Amino acid sequence: MAKHKLVTAERAVDVDLDQLSGHSSQLPKIDYSQTRKVSLDAAHLTRHRVLNNSSNPRVLAAYKLLRTQILQKLSNNGWNSVGVVSARRNEGKTLTAINLSMSIARDYNHTALLVDFDLSDPSIGTFIGLEAEQGVDDYLAGRCDLAAALINPEHERFVVLPARKAVMDASEILASPATRALVAELRARYADRVIVFDLPPILEMDEALAFSPYVDAILIVVEERRTTKEDMQRLEHILQHKPVLGTVLNKSVT
Repeated sequence: MAKHKLVTAERAVDVDLDQLSGHSSQLPKIDYSQTRKVSLDAAHLTRHRVLNNSSNPRVLAAYKLLRTQILQKLSNNGWNSVGVVSARRNEGKTLTAINLSMSIARDYNHTALLVDFDLSDPSIGTFIGLEAEQGVDDYLAGRCDLAAALINPEHERFVVLPARKAVMDASEILASPATRALVAELRARYADRVIVFDLPPILEMDEALAFSPYVDAILIVVEERRTTKEDMQRLEHILQHKPVLGTVLNKSVT
């Protein structure tokens, strides 16, 4: 997919947007009166390679660079949502979606909402150590309101909408009027919010394609020595009519 810029997480330059933005840590805090607040276990995050204060500085810097590129492209086009996909499972899309969202939340000009729309195999909760009492699956089924499903995991500018369990007919649910209404509400509620959707693998099921009309652009995650050239070519063909922000090379050894 040569027409897309390759973003390699192993070759980042440490540019601190929090300093460059000219904002200070004295900005007013966000108070979540309805969203459930939870604490995350730093050791669990480290084991699952999720960004936290103990993360390797090179990893933090890599995601800052990725954040910069994504935010610039979204801003240039007036967009505020991105779907993170891969060709197949276990190529790093969920971890990339989580860490990108956390990095965006560290930028004082934005808040980040991470949504688990991999409804056939939701795993955001497992990665960050969340046991959701309600999830987006419950909301779409009419079992709870939206506020009951949202979670604020410590960082004041970061909110997660997890999926509590796998659902049947995920592609039909993602293409449903209820999902369209939910996405429209999420995108319109806050002007400074960037919404990151963790979507299913493109080549293994049709949910991501069913949902793609509702997201502004796509970020592709590939794993070095695992994602094949043939899979990349198929992705390029399938996504040829959808804006692609770039490609993240995962587990690069160079």
